[in-house]
Amino acid sequence: MQARRLEPGERFEARRNAMIAFHGRMSDPEEERRDSLLDDTETWGTFREDGALMASLTDYPYLTWFDGHRVKSGGVSEAATFPEFRGMGAMRKLFEAFLPAAYENGELLSILCPSSHALYRKFGYGTVCLQSVYTMKPAVLKDYRFDGTAELLEPGNSVAAHTALYERFARRCNLPAVRNEEAQRKHLGASYYQTRRFCYLLREGEEAVAYVQFADDRSPSGSILAVWDLAFDGRRGFEAILGFLARFDLDYDTIELWLPSEIELLTLIRSSRSFEIAKRTRDNLMVRVINARQILGLLKKPADAFFTVRVEDPFIPENCGVFRVCGDTAVPCGGEADLEVSVEALSQMAAGAVSLAEAELCPGVTVFRNRETLERVFVRKPIFNTENF
Repeated sequence: MQARRLEPGERFEARRNAMIAFHGRMSDPEEERRDSLLDDTETWGTFREDGALMASLTDYPYLTWFDGHRVKSGGVSEAATFPEFRGMGAMRKLFEAFLPAAYENGELLSILCPSSHALYRKFGYGTVCLQSVYTMKPAVLKDYRFDGTAELLEPGNSVAAHTALYERFARRCNLPAVRNEEAQRKHLGASYYQTRRFCYLLREGEEAVAYVQFADDRSPSGSILAVWDLAFDGRRGFEAILGFLARFDLDYDTIELWLPSEIELLTLIRSSRSFEIAKRTRDNLMVRVINARQILGLLKKPADAFFTVRVEDPFIPENCGVFRVCGDTAVPCGGEADLEVSVEALSQMAAGAVSLAEAELCPGVTVFRNRETLERVFVRKPIFNTENF
């Protein structure tokens, strides 16, 4: 087997692989073939000795917020193996080639939405509990009222206010994409006439305090208002969203509202019917550190923090070894380490998905000394990501 980047003429096979693996459809294969020739997204594949494509993935480049810094990242998508080649090691071969190349390409983080957590843990990705999803009847929110103005986003409308809200909301978190107005317009989607996804900007007076985008989900079992994306400024924006959603009591049987995992609605909500709210956690994101030295340097830490960490990474040799971390620098060094981590554990700890105490409950984490400092560095942090790649 050989794994390498695909040439433009080979990308159609990767699209066909993703369609088969994820049970999709192709309305016009020839149009897809022509479109794939123009697509410059980086695509990788594993080939059998006779040249047959066995497995493939696509890596979408974008900037991500990490501890207040904009860092180069990659969003892995459409990672799949043709059914006839599964169980032969084609996906492992693919990541053995792709991950070192991502390092050479300057990526610091790799992010994906997994079809299998167990599979991607083998390649150093760590699970992130990204969102809490709250399910309730609209009447649960009846104690909230929004008296401002709600503006439906129409095709061609400006998204400047949406982008500014998103920037303020997202940059305090880890892992959200950095969006300009073009990226925001693309993310909020095409016309609601086709998608049945509606985005409303909420204003108090002239000030935009929140936006919320939701999908209209209807089936024989009932109608659901499913929130897809949101951003808000403080309490005013938060309560504006709750008050606006309360208006849909006659339209929907159920509201599905997601919030970043650090915002606990069951604690904050002021409703006589709060006991009716059901909660579940979405663990639909995984993150991997591609460049341990740079991530350790950028990691938010107390000014007086000084520690050493040994990283084990079986796929990227440059990540292996002991790093001395002080201020905004991390340099390779010899000797013993205060902390020993697998790259999977480092990915979760750096992102803020787990605290040091939680990380120690899993394999791949050993604290030898300097615990007090390490406990101040590796803490839980707000995490947010709603990209579709």
